[in-house]
Amino acid sequence: MIKFLLKIDLAEIILDLDLSRKSQIEKLLKDNSSTFVSVFNIPSDVNLFLTNILQLQTLSSFGKSLSDGREYSFSLLLNYLKETQKTSLKNINEITYY
Repeated sequence: MIKFLLKIDLAEIILDLDLSRKSQIEKLLKDNSSTFVSVFNIPSDVNLFLTNILQLQTLSSFGKSLSDGREYSFSLLLNYLKETQKTSLKNINEITYY
């Protein structure tokens, strides 16, 4: 995984505040690449956070795009965007899982 991150030379990566080995990953990226590392937390109630940010009643319209734990990474990304962009995120109406 780490070799993959170094190979693709990321411009920026967002890490969860509670990620195990976070400090090791941060150090490795800082020492071996020009990747900017941002650290944010995954909200405690992911579904409530996502429905509030996206101004929805339910997340069911996103289907499998937010299943199998993907909702946690998406909430981390939206929490980052909420703090850095300072604009409404309600215009997000589709998520595609690859």
